[in-house]
Amino acid sequence: MGKRGIVEKFITLREQNALITQKSAEQLADYIQKEQIILLKQSVQEWNIWRDRHQTIGVDLFQVDLSNADLAGANLIEADLRQAQLANAYLSNAQLANAYLVGACLMATDLSEADLQGVDLSLAHLQGANLARADLRLANLRGASLCGADLRGADLSFADLQFADFSLADLRGADLGEANLSDANFSHALVDRTLFCNNQGLTLTQKNYLSSQAAIFQN
Repeated sequence: MGKRGIVEKFITLREQNALITQKSAEQLADYIQKEQIILLKQSVQEWNIWRDRHQTIGVDLFQVDLSNADLAGANLIEADLRQAQLANAYLSNAQLANAYLVGACLMATDLSEADLQGVDLSLAHLQGANLARADLRLANLRGASLCGADLRGADLSFADLQFADFSLADLRGADLGEANLSDANFSHALVDRTLFCNNQGLTLTQKNYLSSQAAIFQN
């Protein structure tokens, strides 16, 4: 066999080994995801203990169906929940700081008093969700739908709320200070005692409307 043939054979073997390695990695990732789902659904308490003991292991719940699951108080910090199905789930007091929930379905989900600091909820579906007293500081809610959501007392300061839909939402007592409100929709939202301060993108028409609905504006 000539040198060229040897080189081609070596390259072929290397490619085959790479494919085997990739397949093994994918199988391992699938196995870990399945085990994580089982543990999370089985017991939030045991799940939280496991997370405390394995802080270097990431949580991959991409496109997972957790609808109606009771995950109250669960440690889901920095978890990958992109496009996950979480409709009607119970996530009150859950720890979701810096989690990825892009495009996730959270319709009618209970997220009351949850820690959602820095979470990415862009394009998420939060219609009718309960976010009362939730901590959403620095969260990304760009393009999210929060129609009819309960956000009473929620902290949305410094959040990216561009193109977010708050129509019919209850924002009474919420803090939207320093939030980016460019193209956000507040049609028919309840804003009594809602705090607005140094907001980017809020139009004069919106300010006048919100002021007429007892919203609070500070410089």
